[in-house]
Amino acid sequence: MKRLLWSVAVFGALVVLPAGSPLAAQGVTTAAVIGRLTDEAGGPVAQASVSLLNASTGQSWLTRAGGDGRFAFENVTVGGPYAVDVRAIGFEPVHFEGLFLRLGQRYTFDRAMKRAAVEVAGVTVEGQASPLLSVARTGAQTFVGESLITRLPTLGRNFTDFINVVPQVVTAGVPGASVGGQNN
Repeated sequence: MKRLLWSVAVFGALVVLPAGSPLAAQGVTTAAVIGRLTDEAGGPVAQASVSLLNASTGQSWLTRAGGDGRFAFENVTVGGPYAVDVRAIGFEPVHFEGLFLRLGQRYTFDRAMKRAAVEVAGVTVEGQASPLLSVARTGAQTFVGESLITRLPTLGRNFTDFINVVPQVVTAGVPGASVGGQNN
């Protein structure tokens, strides 16, 4: 009887006491910076490079805007000051600093970028033939000559014993040999 009363009391206490929330320990500990980059006409600036720098810690994030000009920095440390730099070919760079982020904040950084003329400097490429490279040789090689064959030990004069000295040949654990990573 005591066991029954004890069981009922424990069950009643569990029912009456409020259950703790399973996600009570989960909380927001970061912030986010999102935005959309457009040109003067309102069209998207695709593939723009966007960087976010925390000046007090030196921590930085880098992303590219998508085809619609949108970008996002999620899980950004709270605080600041932050500096935002935006660069895109054919547009003037955008620099913004003094941004402070609060806990759970989703700061919206929408900017219209001004078009700018771009002058690309010439690139000079010089090449030289290397004496180590030759079109006659197309990969790694090993030459097992007659003098090496006479000095190498072999069991039963099996020629496959000689290919074991070549680094590109694997014979351990495979039936036969695997040369250059090819499947038997």
